[in-house]
Parts: sequence; structure tokens; C-alpha cells
Amino acid sequence: MGPGDTVTVRRVGDGPDSALIGAPGRPLPAPVTFEAIDGAGRPVAGASVQWTTFGENGRVEQASTVTAPNGRVQAIWILGTHATEEQRLTATVRVGRHEASASLVAVANPVEISSVSFRDETTTVKLGIEMRLAIDASDPFGNRFVPKALTFSASDTTLSIVDSTGTVRAHRRGYWRIVVTAGSASDTAWVHAIQIVQSIIARPDTLFFHALGQADSLDVKLVDDQGLTVVDSLPQVSHSVPGVVQVQVGTPFVVRSVSKGATALALSVGAITHHTGVVVDQRVVSMSVSSSHLTFDALGDTTRLRAQAWDHLGQPITDEVVAYSSTDTTIAKVGSDGLVASKGSGETWVYARADTIRDSVRVTVVQQVARVVTANGVLFLDALQAVVPMQATALDRLGSPLIDAVLTYSAQDSNVVAVGPEGTVRALANGVTGIVARAGVDSTVVRVVVQQAPASIHAAVTYGKPILTLPVGSLIPLSCTVFDRNGYPLASGPAAGPSSTGTTGGADCGSLRVQHSGLDTLHLTAGSIAVRVPIVVAAGPSVSSPLGDFLVVDSLPSGTFPWAPSARINSRGQLEVYAGLGLDLNPAPPSDLHRLVSDDRVHFRYDGLVLQHDPDPCGLNGAGVENIAVVPSQDGPGWRMYYASGSSGCYGWQVFSATSTDERTWTKEPGVRVSNGGPLPPDAPATPPWPAGEGMFVERLPSGEWRMIVSTYEHILPRVDKWQITEWRSPNQLDWIYHDTVLTTRQMPAEGQASVYSPTLREFAPGLWRMIFTGDNRWSPDGRSRLWSAVSTDKVHWQVEGELMGAPGTNLYYAALAEDRLVFIRQDTAQPLRLGIATVQMP
Repeated sequence: MGPGDTVTVRRVGDGPDSALIGAPGRPLPAPVTFEAIDGAGRPVAGASVQWTTFGENGRVEQASTVTAPNGRVQAIWILGTHATEEQRLTATVRVGRHEASASLVAVANPVEISSVSFRDETTTVKLGIEMRLAIDASDPFGNRFVPKALTFSASDTTLSIVDSTGTVRAHRRGYWRIVVTAGSASDTAWVHAIQIVQSIIARPDTLFFHALGQADSLDVKLVDDQGLTVVDSLPQVSHSVPGVVQVQVGTPFVVRSVSKGATALALSVGAITHHTGVVVDQRVVSMSVSSSHLTFDALGDTTRLRAQAWDHLGQPITDEVVAYSSTDTTIAKVGSDGLVASKGSGETWVYARADTIRDSVRVTVVQQVARVVTANGVLFLDALQAVVPMQATALDRLGSPLIDAVLTYSAQDSNVVAVGPEGTVRALANGVTGIVARAGVDSTVVRVVVQQAPASIHAAVTYGKPILTLPVGSLIPLSCTVFDRNGYPLASGPAAGPSSTGTTGGADCGSLRVQHSGLDTLHLTAGSIAVRVPIVVAAGPSVSSPLGDFLVVDSLPSGTFPWAPSARINSRGQLEVYAGLGLDLNPAPPSDLHRLVSDDRVHFRYDGLVLQHDPDPCGLNGAGVENIAVVPSQDGPGWRMYYASGSSGCYGWQVFSATSTDERTWTKEPGVRVSNGGPLPPDAPATPPWPAGEGMFVERLPSGEWRMIVSTYEHILPRVDKWQITEWRSPNQLDWIYHDTVLTTRQMPAEGQASVYSPTLREFAPGLWRMIFTGDNRWSPDGRSRLWSAVSTDKVHWQVEGELMGAPGTNLYYAALAEDRLVFIRQDTAQPLRLGIATVQMP
């Protein structure tokens, strides 16, 4: 019917976990038995059995293929040939659908000796230490193992002994052979007996020597790690400082001193080292120096003393520290290296000492004059009567001064310098000479240069007026003197640097010439000294001709004559001339203001009536209109014209105003701008004290205030019946207040002291203005009216240049300048009044 629900396979015999032991490639001593039982513990018979082995070349023989009636199976297990492999046997029983298995483990231990060998070809053995030799055996399958039954023999029993276990003991160092035998197998190996040095013992620890060539002994013993003396070896010797001692190796070591110093003897065996100190310290027993007497003839001279110390064996002590000293260091000083240096005249002793032993030398210093020198090869004196010391010194051959040496001095040219007995040199005149300084048998000559050096420059313009009004090319009247530091003048004057604005040209003070007008500063230099001289140059103006030309105009109203012209450049760039035109009758009738216009500033065309006089002869404008000045209106767009007008015999001449928006059509404004100080309608007429209006110039100041330079009577009482040029101020162009005089007849020569009037201004250089005006002496015999010019830097203070235009037989009245075109009234003898024009150049 077959087993129940389970089948179990188990080993019969020892416990299931017990390992079996056998030899590799050999059957176990007894067969292996398993039994199969069912779940009730009954034997399973007739079940198939399969055997499986693990281990190279392992197998079973006489193995059961089915289970016996008692459920058992049996096989002979032959183990694998590799002893190191795991040996395993598994029996698997199959019955029906059931299968079960059991396994056994065996150990393969080699026991058959096929060959025997020493594990090491040479075995090292320490003296005094037993050591067992390592032996290996192999079975027929090559499995190596440690055999048990061995015999040993030594080739030299005086060196060592070996027992049956292979344990060897050495008696002394060396090599010998050991033979091992196992059955018919044998092997031979070397045994090396050694000692390992553990320590080196040397006595004494330190050797001391006090002379060169001195010898001493050193006892040395080697001890191994077993405390045994190494009797047949000596250590190697090295020196930390070579050359101090020599060592003769032996028993004992002999050490001999060679040179002074200290070293350590390193006694070495392998890694073991012992140090023994050696000190060679020569002791001084005698001293000697290289000289017994030193003599110096100069300070700073040196010589080196050679001091030698000796030890007790008569050997020189080369590096012994020798201390040197001088009994008087002001005479001779000695360094630590024995260098003796002379310091001052006299005699002293120098000692050399080592330890307590010393020797001495006498030192004598006597300076001798070798040469005479001065502090400078050349003496420069930069001023007359300047004084400098000669500073001559007598020196010994090494350049040290002789304090007590006597020096004498003399000048080669006493006109240039004077020299005192103490060597003080005083400058007398420019030149070059020499000063001889002598001491003993030697002398020297010092070159002396007296050359005055500029220390100050005194420069001043000698024109006599603040503004130089000179023609182009004229010399600048300049006085220049250069002084040295003692106040003595130099023969040459200063040089002139380039002009900053080009007003002048020239290389020095005496050659500066006017080039053009302007404000400038003269830069004058002499050596490193410089001064600045501010100047104002108003180069003399030039006109196209002394009387000009008659103004060319296409037409004038019939029967009229011109008077009191004014000129301006309008906003269109045209040159306009305004003049009063009246009938050529005597006495003169009232005039009206007319305009002439030129596009090329040469040819003029009549441009019509501008302003009319009042129909009432006693009205404020009843006697005519003339002399104008036009400025932009402060009140708004347009222009304001100031014009001169009046009523002769009634209210007198004053300045009025008119306005325009196109510069052509003008409308009179009510009121008087510049008053003559008299009454106004409806007050009764009266003679005014200060008539006003003979030409005018108007401008706005940087402050916003307005200034008018106009010809009026001077505001003084009693009045002086003369036209003067005065200044008026206004805050609003309408209300004008007398300020002061600008240019008066008092500044004029006799030819212009009757009246000055009709001022016209132009800035002809930055910050420099020229006024052209009329001045006359018509009431003097042969008197006439001329045009004059004056210059100013502020339009307040004016310097009269002189007559600009005029000639005998001709009167020139008024002056009106527009750029470089000057318009005026010209009247030649017995000729009518005519408009004249000229070109004025202002370089």
C-alpha cells in the first residue's frame, strides 16, 4: 500500500551531526548506513535510493539502490582527494510521490607522507632562544600537512643542538645545516644563529681634552636583546662634527683630539645608537702678539694685531676668543678683532688677553700734514660785499683734520675779492679769481666766482599817467633795475616774458614796444626773481585824414544846414545819422531832427523827418531838436530816444525823450529827463543855471541803474559859463539825477579850455574805453574847434590823449561815433556847415 503521508531518512549509528574522519582519496573505515521510516515510525522497504557526494574525486562503492525490508541502505564512502574541500554525502529516498534525504559530513585529514620539506630554506634563531623548526609534508594527492613522526640531525653540534621535536638551540652565531627525515622522505635547510643588539654601553659618557693631540680610551660593549654580550662585533663610529677627534676602533677605542670644538661620537649597530660626548677645549697657557710697537701718522689709520694663544702641548689655539683693550681710546681704539685704529695724537698701550693670559703693544699717534682742502671746490658769491668763510682744512694722509695746523690765505686778484687772515672772503666786484690756502708744505687754490644774483627787481612805468597813450611801435617808458641781496644793482636789467594779452612785445625792459591796446601785466624776470607790473595801454588812434571827408548823401531838404549830428547802428545793421536841419539864415531858425541811413556806411540816403520843434518859440522844444541817444526801452518792447532841445531866451536847453516801436516813428514823452535847473511852464521863463544836452551817451550799469554821460554846465554856483561833460544816474530811464563831472575843461590844454561837449564812447579793448568829444577855444584869437580823445578804464576817470582831428582854418564841431565811423560838423573858412565823416582805427 506504500508509506503514509511522510517519509523520513536518518543515519544509523553515530548522531546525525557527528563528522566522520578519513584520509583523502581513501574509503572511510566503516560503511555508511541510513534508514527510511514513514510517519508512524515504520521501516519503508523497496524505496529507490540515490547517492550524491561533494568533494573532488569523492564517490561511493557497494551502495544500496533500494531500501531493505528494514528500511535500511548502505554504501562505502571514498572521500575526495582535496583535504581542504568540504566532504559531504547525501542519500535520497523516493517512494511514490514522497521523497526524503539525509546528509553526512566528513573531514579528509592527510596522513600518508609522500614528501617532507622545511617550510623555510633558512631559519633564523636567536642566541639563547629555543625555536621549533617548521616542517611540511605532502600526501600522494598533494595535500600538505604537518607530519608527526620525524627525525632531525644537525651538521655541527658545536654550534647548536636539535631534538626530536625539531626544536633547535644555538650556542653561538653562525650558519649550519639541519636534516629532517620521515620514512623515505627527507629535506635539508640552513639554520642561522643571530644576536640582535639591544643596547650599546660606553664608558665614560663624555671625554674631555685640553690640548690638541691628547689621547684617551673609550670602553665599548654590545648587549643583545637577551642580555647577552655580543663578543665578536664592534659598532660603527660617526661624528656629529667631523674633524674634532680621530677614533681608533678596538678594545678599547682610542680617541685623539684634532681640533678645538665639541662633537658627539655616534656608536651604531643597526638601529641601535649610543652617543658619547667629546669636548676639545684647548686651555691657554701662553700668549704672544705680532708687534711690540705701533706708530701712526694719520687719524683713522688701522693695523691689525695678530694675537696667538698656545695650549700645554704647544699647539696654537686658533679660535680662542682674544679680548683687546686700550688704556686711552681717545688716542687709539682697538676692536674685538684686534684692529687698532688711531683716534688722536698721543701714546697709549693696547692689550691682548685670552683667559687670564695677556700681552701688550705700545701705540704712538703723531699726525703729519699731507694736504690742504676746502669745503667747496668753487666759492660762489652772489652779491657785492657778501662774505663767505674759506673753510680750508689741513688734513693728514687719510683725510683727518689737523686741529692745531696754522693756515695762511692770499687772494690772486684783490680787485675781485678780499680775504682776511681767518679765511673770510668778501666780494668786491664781479669776476673770477682764486684764494690760496697754505699749511706747512702743502697749499690749495680755491676758485672764487663773484657773480651778482638777482634778489629783487624794481620796475616802474615812468609815463606819469595811469594809461599809456602811445602810438603802436613806441617804446614803453619803463624803468627797471635788478638788485642783489645786499642792495647793489646788477649791470643787466630783467628780461621780459611774453605779454599775456599781446599789448606789448620785446625781450627785455628796454625793448618793450606798444603792439595794441589793452589791460596787461608785464612779467619781468631776472634769474628766479619775477615781478609783475600792471599797465594799461591805449595805443594812439588814427583817423583816415585830419579833417575827414564830406558825408555823401543823396539829398537834403532844400535850403537847410546840418547841426549837432548823432550816429548809431540800428537793429538792422544800418548806420543811421541824426542831425538837426535848419534854414541857412542868420540868426539861425529853429531846426527839426532828420535821419540819414547807409547800408554800406559810405553812401547815405535821406530818410525823412524824425522829430519836429514846437511851434511856440518859447515852448520847451521851440528852438529845435538835436543830439540824440537811443536805448532799448525799460518799460516794454521798443526803444527810447533821448534828445536835446530847448527854447532860446525862454526855458533854455535840456534833455527830453521819445519812444518808438519800430526805430523810425518816434513819439515825444512829456517831461524833462535831464534838467537845466530852470523853471518849467507854466512858470515864467528864467535863465537856467546849468544848460544840458550837448551830446550824450547812455548805458545800463550791472546794478540795473542807468548812466548818461552828457555835456552840461557843471552844477556849481555861481555857475561857470562853460560846457563840461558830466554823469547822470536814473533808476528807470525817466528820472535823472546829476552825479558828478566826468571830463572838464580843467583837464584840457589851452586849445580846449573854452568848452568840452558832445561825448561819444567806444570800448576798443576789453575794459578800456575811448571818448571822442569836442573842445574849443573859439573866443581866443585864432581859436577854433577841434575833436579830441580821452581814455578810461571805468568811464568815470578820463585821461585826455590830445587832439584827434583838426587843422587851421577849419572848425570841427560835435562827434558821433558808430563802430569805426565818426560823424561830425565841418566848417572850412568862409564855407557853410557840412556833415563830415572819417574812419577811426583804434589798435
